Amino acid sequence: MIAAYALAKQGHSVLLVEAMSKLGGFMSPIRWRDFWIDKGPQFFDNFEDNDRAFFDEMVGADLLESIGFSYASFMNGKKTDNFAIPDWRTRGPDFAKAAFADILADRIANPDPANPLKDISDVVMRDGGVALNAELSQLVRKFLRRTPEELGTAAGHMMTLFGRKLFFDQDVSINLKQSPLLDGILAAEKATVGETRYNLYPRGTSLETIRLAMEGALKRVGVDVKMETQIKALDGHARICTFEEGSVGYEQIFFGGDCRETEKQLLGTDALSQNTHLLPEIFHCFVVPTAAVDDAYYLIDYDPNHLSTRMTNFCNYMDARDSDGNGVICVEQPVDRETAEWEHPDRLQDKIFQEVRETGNVTCDTYLAAKSFPIPVTYKVPLAGFATAWDDVQNRIKDQFGDNVILPDATTLTRKQTMDNLRQLGVMQ
Repeated sequence: MIAAYALAKQGHSVLLVEAMSKLGGFMSPIRWRDFWIDKGPQFFDNFEDNDRAFFDEMVGADLLESIGFSYASFMNGKKTDNFAIPDWRTRGPDFAKAAFADILADRIANPDPANPLKDISDVVMRDGGVALNAELSQLVRKFLRRTPEELGTAAGHMMTLFGRKLFFDQDVSINLKQSPLLDGILAAEKATVGETRYNLYPRGTSLETIRLAMEGALKRVGVDVKMETQIKALDGHARICTFEEGSVGYEQIFFGGDCRETEKQLLGTDALSQNTHLLPEIFHCFVVPTAAVDDAYYLIDYDPNHLSTRMTNFCNYMDARDSDGNGVICVEQPVDRETAEWEHPDRLQDKIFQEVRETGNVTCDTYLAAKSFPIPVTYKVPLAGFATAWDDVQNRIKDQFGDNVILPDATTLTRKQTMDNLRQLGVMQ
């Protein structure tokens, strides 16, 4: 939808083809009891000024508001506010100093590794050094249900484990971050690091309002939309796209959907699917008094003995609460298919809620109601062979269909990353 709008604003005649009956994918929330629930915490997060200006123009400046950054993490029995990343200070000051020294020594000795990183085990060693290797590897298995050696490096973007580390208190971190080298290693609270970023969400409503506004924007700029339509054939030489009911010529064609489906459609192969781990999760939704819920929008649980990974407080950021003052929290539990947990998703509700209490995400002793939703696919996690397969797919598509087929980056995850990629491709200005 963003690509179609941006291209039309550049003066192109644009046809948007959608196989489903509704645009916007999982932007539409779920209705459960008296609550609207997002399919995950779907912020427009980490937006910069140009991103916000684009959306204000597209959907209207009065629909989205900046709700700020509010999150927490749990590690080694301690809850840390204002950070979604692991708090290594919970292991004690000596451990944190030793881990920092280990990483710093590696950066000085090997500022630019000669060999590219081949899988997440390499990322773990480069990112955390020997000191953090065992714990990071264990958390990778918890969050993505695969060993680090099985996963491609792009899978690292799907976890908040890697990148800047929380080793020291705020004042020490800010002072040390004056050095460009140390800035890349150490974390500090977002409000003090000198960046202008926005965390946007619809004002007093759900993402469905934004989805509808985006539909209206497409009509306003003259985008033609074909719903419940699939491409039957693509002639890259004649630049003709054929549907069930006819054909259309094109100057360029942009495939904004899942790259795995694009490969199957254009090449008839499934190399990308074979190199992807489809991560199932159970979303446990609990109704609790909103007064008992922590202020954070979400909390990341890094306890390796907990089944929970992410706890989202819908009653905080999207106002999912009823007239009695009760709201909804949603807890994600990665699982494997064909297990007892998957076949009976509600069997561990009490254990999951106990973990919610242990993290400090709620203060109440029990929940008022619960519903556990098995989600067949949450993250499409690239395995170790994905990057090679993706390069091959791009080359084969270029050979068969020419330079007029545009493919987005197959490993973008957030809306911010996607918009940056669209700018790199020239789709957005």
